[in-house]
Amino acid sequence: MKQALFVLFCLTLCALPAQAAAAEEKGEASIPLATEADLLAADAAIKAQPTAPNYIRRAELLSEVHEHERALADLQKAFELDKDPQTLVLVGLEHYYLDKPDEEMKSYDAALKIDPGHAGALAARARALADAERWDEAIAAYDRAIGADPDNAMLHLGKGWVLSKVDQTKLARASYDKAVKLEPKSAHAWYHRGLFLAEAGNGKEALESYDKALRNDPRHEDALIARAEVLAELDRQDAAMIAFDVALQTAPKSAAVRTARGDYFQDYREEDEAAIKEYDEALVLDSTLRWAFYRRGTAYASLGRYDRAIRDYNASLRLKPDYAWAIMRKGEAYHDLEDLLLARDQYDAALKLEPELGRAYKLRALVRRKLGDSAGADSDEAMAKKLDAE
Repeated sequence: MKQALFVLFCLTLCALPAQAAAAEEKGEASIPLATEADLLAADAAIKAQPTAPNYIRRAELLSEVHEHERALADLQKAFELDKDPQTLVLVGLEHYYLDKPDEEMKSYDAALKIDPGHAGALAARARALADAERWDEAIAAYDRAIGADPDNAMLHLGKGWVLSKVDQTKLARASYDKAVKLEPKSAHAWYHRGLFLAEAGNGKEALESYDKALRNDPRHEDALIARAEVLAELDRQDAAMIAFDVALQTAPKSAAVRTARGDYFQDYREEDEAAIKEYDEALVLDSTLRWAFYRRGTAYASLGRYDRAIRDYNASLRLKPDYAWAIMRKGEAYHDLEDLLLARDQYDAALKLEPELGRAYKLRALVRRKLGDSAGADSDEAMAKKLDAE
């Protein structure tokens, strides 16, 4: 069962861009984690029979517990024993987890050198190109992968996502429609179609897609959240609140559900205290959610509790030091505390990371003017105006 789930996840990850695998990064994937007993059994199997399948099996288990360097070593040993291109696809996936995109691509290219029609390698290569935002190459790669495996709904979802990124909305929709036609019982496919439709501004049809996802899998956590969010965007606030309650009842231990509820209370109901309680619960469940820290910080700032907001922005930045928005918001908190020099320093740091962050220019202009730097303020205001126009 574990092996089947591992292969299924690998195929999904190969076919879809990294954004589609975000749930796994949040710990929301349903793949069971390896136990110490599993790893000991795998060690014993290799000692008794050091074969490629046994090395791959241990690599699978190591990957589940995020021991990606060790998993990579086992996969490389497996490939030495059996030159199977599928092993190279798994090597590529480990490089993906290790954030080594160049090595990842080399692995897929090597697999295709052995077998130019290898469906898994073609799918993985297409997804990697999409991750790199090499859009034209990604579209061509998805076409090639679909040519090798035309009935793979995941490939059509991946191609649709890439097409949406280059504003090919009609073609993107055709790809998503093809995916759900191929897999009408796939909650995953209907969910991703809904995301596309919501992003395209078609909330009513997105809602229909989420409903179909949930008919196929009533416990699909991402679809439950997305359905509630699109109802809020459609200004159906009573229905949205009910939908968020259903999501919580269905997944009471989900940090993602708690975080989404916090965002809803803050963004649509302006109930900052209620939002803070949701973020508190989310962070009890998962203390690594930098978004929950960041949004709890904005809720505290809205209540005028700026020192507490700064603490949360700092917590978010410990998890992601280059998060320009958290740095900028910290600057706003210092600004509200009338600590203008610290505020300016934060705006400087945010703009160094994200030079097109228009809001930061506007805020820094205010600080510079208060500090008597009229020329600097004028320059920032001009840049903010330019970015707004663009």
